[in-house]
Formats: sequence, structure tokens, C-alpha cells
Amino acid sequence: MLEKLTRTLLAEHLNSKFQMFIEPETAAEIELVEVEQRRSTPRQEQFAAVFRAPASVPAQQGLYRMKHDALGEFEILLVPFKRDNDSVYFEAYFNRLI
Repeated sequence: MLEKLTRTLLAEHLNSKFQMFIEPETAAEIELVEVEQRRSTPRQEQFAAVFRAPASVPAQQGLYRMKHDALGEFEILLVPFKRDNDSVYFEAYFNRLI
């Protein structure tokens, strides 16, 4: 499934909810809040997806299992990069050959 996650596909699901599995049986509901185009070429696609999680979610980089009603289940590397009073923000960076 991960190879099918394109910038266009993720952008269609902007502001939708995902389940982020912190432990095998423990998930937090997070929201896709931004899909940002990065430097791409005709042969290479680069983009970032930003997710907002509740402040109670540990701000730890890791490979997380994700679940979405329309996109199904997949694993993704998430890196925390910002925290405020209410949320922790994680980024997933995509860099793939076309």
C-alpha cells in the first residue's frame, strides 16, 4: 500500500482521521493537516505529509502502523517536529522514483 501513497492521493484525504498505533493494540486518532509538495523532477516525486496528534501521544520518531477508512493499513516512518499545548505534529517524508 505504501507505494500507492502519492501526494495527490493523500491530498484527497486532507483533514481526515487516521489511527496511529502507538502499541500493537493501542491507537490514537490523528489528523492529516498538510500535504506539501517538495522538490520533484519528472523522474522523482518528493512530498511531506503532516499529521496532528493529541498532546498525550508520545513525541517519538518511529515506524508506526497506520489505518485509514479509505486508504487501508500501512506502516510509515513518522518524525515529531513540533509541539504546542494541544497537539504533537509528525511529518512523513516521501521520496520516490517515478
